[in-house]
Amino acid sequence: SLVMKRLVGLEDDFLEKTDIGLINGIHKERIKNSIVKAMVNFSQDTNKKIIAEDIKEKSDLDISFLRGLKYGQGFYLGKPKQKVIDKKRNLQIF
Repeated sequence: SLVMKRLVGLEDDFLEKTDIGLINGIHKERIKNSIVKAMVNFSQDTNKKIIAEDIKEKSDLDISFLRGLKYGQGFYLGKPKQKVIDKKRNLQIF
């Protein structure tokens, strides 16, 4: 499949951003939680990094962090800007 060819051919440190709707509301939806958990496991197995996109609420940030995501962006974290490091959580914000 096209997705598999794309995943196998990745050469960057970063795997991808999560789909825009995947993180928003993750604290309320078990399926989103499971998908992110699988993505984190895959990224760890392949030494890739994932950016959690569309973080709009503190609870979404908290669950994303608990699931193992270490990179994030979204209006809860601030307007788009250069990379910032949240030292409290060891989280890089894009």
